[in-house]
Amino acid sequence: MRQLITLFLFAPVLALAQSAYDARIDAYRGHAFPCDGFVTPVLRIQNMGSITMATCVVETWKNGVMNNSFNWILAVPAASGEFRQPAFPSVPVAPGDELEFRIISVNGQPDEGATGNILTKEVAASPLAATGFHVLVEIMTDDNPGEITWIIRRVDGTIAAQGGPYADANALQSVQVALVAGACHQFELYDSGGDGISAGSRGPGYARVKNLGATLVDIPGNSFTDRADGGMKTGSDPCTLTGLTTTASPEVSCGVTDILLNGSRHLYADEVPGATKYQFRFTNAPGQPTYARNIAVATNALQMVRWATQPLKRGRTYNVQVRASLDGGVTWCPFGESCTVKIATHPWPGFRDLEQELEQEPALVLFPVPSPDGTFSIRFTGMAGTGEAVVLEVYDPMGRLAFSRSLVMDGLNTTAINPDQVLPPGVYLVRAQLGDEILTQRLLVQ
Repeated sequence: MRQLITLFLFAPVLALAQSAYDARIDAYRGHAFPCDGFVTPVLRIQNMGSITMATCVVETWKNGVMNNSFNWILAVPAASGEFRQPAFPSVPVAPGDELEFRIISVNGQPDEGATGNILTKEVAASPLAATGFHVLVEIMTDDNPGEITWIIRRVDGTIAAQGGPYADANALQSVQVALVAGACHQFELYDSGGDGISAGSRGPGYARVKNLGATLVDIPGNSFTDRADGGMKTGSDPCTLTGLTTTASPEVSCGVTDILLNGSRHLYADEVPGATKYQFRFTNAPGQPTYARNIAVATNALQMVRWATQPLKRGRTYNVQVRASLDGGVTWCPFGESCTVKIATHPWPGFRDLEQELEQEPALVLFPVPSPDGTFSIRFTGMAGTGEAVVLEVYDPMGRLAFSRSLVMDGLNTTAINPDQVLPPGVYLVRAQLGDEILTQRLLVQ
């Protein structure tokens, strides 16, 4: 994964005096792989002469044959010792081709210094193509996180994104990056200590670039010393994967335990650029009863309360995945990676009786029974809603709708129901619908 650059020197001995017209190739800064069959060379060139450099002729050779001669005219002339980073004409290439760059002249005069006049670069394999243009950069640090940095470089050699150095040792660092759609990019990983990301107490670290679950670049921490790189080409899909936060942004949510369902805690997902809705999916961990519940919210923060329908159970561990929508929930991006969360097993402080009642199966309670005049009150057990809508319908003994109500459930509080008209004596069916949950109970009117 690491590309080697070889500098060839024309002369073994440096001149004792500084030459007037002299330039050297310091480094290759372009992509090392074909982008749509071409490479756009970018070189870092230093003026080594005593005269300000205004022009420089550089030849590009491919597999021993000259491809082009480019007269580089500097927009801002370089004083002695200054660096510039020009992009040169694109060259059609295939993986395995060898490119060679030769400095010929400075300011129209033959280059007078022999050092650093030629640089060779081997063309790497074509990059993997991504589906979207938002990528996730993951860095697993080692014992020396302050030595690790990275860059994502565009075709013209400019920097699209960068990260590091890091402060946390042996920890996963991740960041979402929005790149240009349908364009080639190069990921470059650097370790200033010269030992890669290999000195970790938990084993070697790594660097990965992902898009919608696919790994585009994978650099093991023990596969390089000071530098490694990998290419990728972005797609046009605006989606990006998200999941529960693994870093303090604003807090770690992946793997948390002892969650109280009293509204005091939130689960946070990694923010998705342009997202207008997030959906959290809860499923039971293996060995527990089958369970699945999706709940959508407008932000990347989900307040942990006890839902009226399919509430989470105390002491259970759930797998949680998150996905984002860019159009208010009309369509959804794919779910990201799964994390576990565990609900607290101990009672909520000051709410033991309430919590015990919530552990019952959901039920609709009517009283008084029998009703002397058709009026009655309702109460729900096994759930504590937070403003969820309830549709209440009452059917007479012939199965006809007698009346209906639209209510808002308020925890375990009771609600008095007064019919629109006097109900004749008989047995009535009371039906309550809360989302997907339907509860029924019989009401006897004397």
